[in-house]
Amino acid sequence: MGYVVIAFANGDDNGRRFGDALSALEAWVGVIRRDDWPLVRDDAGRRVNLAHLLEAATAETTRTQTRRRMIGTLADFVELGREDAWKRANERWKLRGTADSLRRPNAEELERLGAILFGEGAWREAGRNWAWQFELTVPSRVIDELAARFGGRFSASEVRAGVREGLEGLAAHRRRALRADYIGPGPGSPRPLPGSPHARGPRI
Repeated sequence: MGYVVIAFANGDDNGRRFGDALSALEAWVGVIRRDDWPLVRDDAGRRVNLAHLLEAATAETTRTQTRRRMIGTLADFVELGREDAWKRANERWKLRGTADSLRRPNAEELERLGAILFGEGAWREAGRNWAWQFELTVPSRVIDELAARFGGRFSASEVRAGVREGLEGLAAHRRRALRADYIGPGPGSPRPLPGSPHARGPRI
């Protein structure tokens, strides 16, 4: 199956086509790196969510070399999530002295921003972002890759805590949707979490 990766902000209506899921996943992360928002479709034009794309890429990844490519790509995504969290927190932090009370962060937000900027909170935000995108826990080999990259600056516990919060948030969101007589997800919408809010992904 082939995949088309579209970058929204660049007005790339046609996108770029890839013959395998891993290359599409790499392209998806590349679009994120350019501060754009990607969309993945299959050859039939159906939207492909990240959980399904990762599952397909894992099924294709049989050689050690391609497995390392996938682990590196997924670690890149977590790293980008951390960087984005830090940038956004820094922008909000700069507003703490503004006279505009509507824009000024309150005490609770300042505490969260401080943890991101001066502690390990950015890793938690990266884990939460992972959960919302992939709807799965972070594979242990991706955790190992991040630990090798960052050494003591990496916090696996914060990433895992963020993933747990993100998955629980997804489950709560879907429960609220069901209570509101939500009919069901449309084509390409995130799939229901299997079993518990702590779903495990494919083995990498």
